Amino acid sequence: MSVTIYTGTGSDSSLNLSNTNFRRLMDLVGIELSESLCGEFAGAALEDLRQRTLFALESVRAMPALDGGTPSVEFVGARGARCVEMGLREGYFESRLSALLAEIEVALETGQPLRYA
Repeated sequence: MSVTIYTGTGSDSSLNLSNTNFRRLMDLVGIELSESLCGEFAGAALEDLRQRTLFALESVRAMPALDGGTPSVEFVGARGARCVEMGLREGYFESRLSALLAEIEVALETGQPLRYA
């Protein structure tokens, strides 16, 4: 499953993340999400998201250990299935935060909400 972050501008621009990575990104910027992983940021909430994203981006740049990557993990699930949780490459959050900031800027410039679903 994945989450797409987009504006209603008709632009081809969007950001797509796995559900897990979307939750991690929102945790990094300090946003609590609903279980549905569907919603939007508009008005003051959008500007708040921008400020939080800028702070998180500055933080991962100032402290590279926050964005040092994680190895993949393999394990056997409850019913014996082999499960693999893919790791994250070094610099992943910096690149995703930069992309999120670009989407936020488009939304602010066009007066559109930033949606995620």
